[in-house]
Amino acid sequence: MRGSRTLHFVLLCAVAAAACHTGSGPSNSGSGPSSSGGGAVDELGLRVPEGWKETPKDMAGMRTFEFHPTSGPDFAVRVTSVRAGGGQPRDWVDAARTQVKPQSLEPNPPLESLCPDPNVGSYFSVTDRNLAAPGSTPGPDDWRYMTQGAFRRGSQGITFTVFSNGPEGQPKEKALAMIRELACAPQSAAAPSVLERDLRVPAAGWVAHLSLPGFEFERDGELDVGGQMLQASNPETGFELSAFSMQQADSPSSEQCRDRVWTPIETKFAHDYKSEARTLQSGEWAVGELNTPAQGKVYKSWHAFRGLERGCFEMHLSALGNVPDSDFAALLAAASFR
Repeated sequence: MRGSRTLHFVLLCAVAAAACHTGSGPSNSGSGPSSSGGGAVDELGLRVPEGWKETPKDMAGMRTFEFHPTSGPDFAVRVTSVRAGGGQPRDWVDAARTQVKPQSLEPNPPLESLCPDPNVGSYFSVTDRNLAAPGSTPGPDDWRYMTQGAFRRGSQGITFTVFSNGPEGQPKEKALAMIRELACAPQSAAAPSVLERDLRVPAAGWVAHLSLPGFEFERDGELDVGGQMLQASNPETGFELSAFSMQQADSPSSEQCRDRVWTPIETKFAHDYKSEARTLQSGEWAVGELNTPAQGKVYKSWHAFRGLERGCFEMHLSALGNVPDSDFAALLAAASFR
């Protein structure tokens, strides 16, 4: 397959759409020290096969582990762990399969289940149609055979791609055995934690309290305009959240807050990203919605505003796919004011 780094990145985009939404691209830099296999378990929990050499790399800002043989005909196995967005592993892999079909000798390569539970992960295998003829010679970074798949492990989506030019089953079977040992192992089903945070405007007398089951803290901070911010995400649902308490000179209505903050965002996204926009009400919240094309799907976001004494409060909620309005509205209920 031509352009192996790009092909691996296509699957990463399906798993973590936010990385592609911000315009990241494939790159290879920052290699770490190599280590040889022989049954050793690496930092991802993979048991490296005998005769394989592992090299950590940085691919599009994401930690990737690349495997090659210590001797004999070359092959490449790339494994990347990244915070997963929305959707299921089968959907991620199917999106990558659709992208590669024009290069594939097989008109409709089947999706295979990685584990006995078909929801854990999937993979497919293809042959490069341009390199299938006898006597054809692959060029640099070209491979005759590719197997690609993904699975979810906790909050992480783990992708793998196997490239080779020799007999199709080798090293595919060794790579799948290595991946299955990790992917199919039982995972503990702990109850989701609840992220609790207060956001304030120092000059006003109110406090916004957020209670977010299943969300993981990412960062917080103070705003130059007066106020505070919080970023968090839910690895199971794929929702991303940013919340802002913003100081104002007056005590605006919810609609006035939306007009002041969201209208410039709407104009920019409609121009730069071909987003579709609409406004709506959800209880006491004034909402601006953006639907932005991303990897053949829609990246949907709500900018929801509450007008308060000498301040505005915004909850910015985003998710990939056809997420119903009711899921967004339910998250607005996580905010209370006192």
